[in-house]
Amino acid sequence: MKVVITKKQYKNVAYKLLKTILGELRYENMYENDERTIQSIYIYGKSNILDDISPMTIWFPPTMANEGCKRDLTLDGEFSHMLERFIPLFKTKLFSKVLVQYVYDELGIKCDCVQYDYDFIHDPGQSDDENAFYTSKTNKYNVKKKKNIKESFLIESKLKNLIIDRLGVDLTGMIERINDRYDLPIEFDNLINPRILDVYINKYGPLYLIKTNEKNLLYQNRDGNKVIGDYMNRTYSESKVIELLGLPPIGLSIDDIISAFV
Repeated sequence: MKVVITKKQYKNVAYKLLKTILGELRYENMYENDERTIQSIYIYGKSNILDDISPMTIWFPPTMANEGCKRDLTLDGEFSHMLERFIPLFKTKLFSKVLVQYVYDELGIKCDCVQYDYDFIHDPGQSDDENAFYTSKTNKYNVKKKKNIKESFLIESKLKNLIIDRLGVDLTGMIERINDRYDLPIEFDNLINPRILDVYINKYGPLYLIKTNEKNLLYQNRDGNKVIGDYMNRTYSESKVIELLGLPPIGLSIDDIISAFV
């Protein structure tokens, strides 16, 4: 089975992440020695981001802008590293477009190029600093050049490794399949009787027991209607359950996660 992250899903997640981390943007013009010509624009977000270091900079030629770029949007390396912890599926072309759109929506400045580092490799052996990281790739993207963007596909085994290795969340053993009444935890006995349980399983397929740090939940996909509840018959949204599992919003569904770990 392939898990599909659509372009629309990725764009929405990336935009919301930028909005959450940066918030309302502000900027400061940096001038040449003549104090009339703008050399660059420092872009700031919330005051606690990177100790008020500019997470983004717009460069103008002929300074540090890449060739053919009039407004080159560049991300600070530490900020890129921060973002990649939340968006491990770094689709460089899509993310570049989202960056350009976000800056335009916030500041009214339309950039035509984007540059940032990604796919960070932790290598403490190269430094006395145990938190040191080094980049292996740099993305340079020119918005004006038309490029075809394909959907992103993940095989279940790769998705599981991504969640464990990149996000640091191991859900092994935290999701169990309920095939019959004997698999149902005792705490749910007063919620659903064995006969009704068998009816639901026969009609819609298996239930799943999802174990979070706070509570146990039952989940069943009933012809597209995702039913999630606890032993007190309180219902939960899919996004809330993903949050309880300790996962960031990267566009995956509960069914995707179940397919990877069960």
